[in-house]
Amino acid sequence: MNRLVSAFGNGNGLSGEDAELMRQYETIVCNTIEDALPSSVSKASRFQIARALKEGSMTDEIRSLAGPLAQNNLITWLICGTAFMNMALSPCLMRTVDLYLASDMNCCLPIMEQLDFRRDLHERGGSFDELFHLDSKSYISWAAIRKQGRFFAASLKE
Repeated sequence: MNRLVSAFGNGNGLSGEDAELMRQYETIVCNTIEDALPSSVSKASRFQIARALKEGSMTDEIRSLAGPLAQNNLITWLICGTAFMNMALSPCLMRTVDLYLASDMNCCLPIMEQLDFRRDLHERGGSFDELFHLDSKSYISWAAIRKQGRFFAASLKE
């Protein structure tokens, strides 16, 4: 995640009212994710996921606890999409994108692509598989289908 912060910005620069609004936004995101988790996710697991999002302890175990969080629905569009748009401002939002991608990369990447106003996915997406713990082959296949040319150039440089 440190590479992601350096590549996309550092939200720690927020101050005053902006910092307070970001804290409120993060709380709304975490609460919404807790509510959107499948009913099969236990209360203890919900707490672990929320804590990981807030405090930065995202692990493969936490990612797997969320189960099929990402769905082709409005909540996924709003939470994953806006977290992607604002991930440079908040480590919590970066972890939110990570969690959603782990849940269903093929559901989330098209959402991210449509909301990629800064062109982060197109310009810097070549390292997303590493940063977000995605299966590289699946991610490259997804990019190839969409002809993400700069993605390939960035991947080949690494």
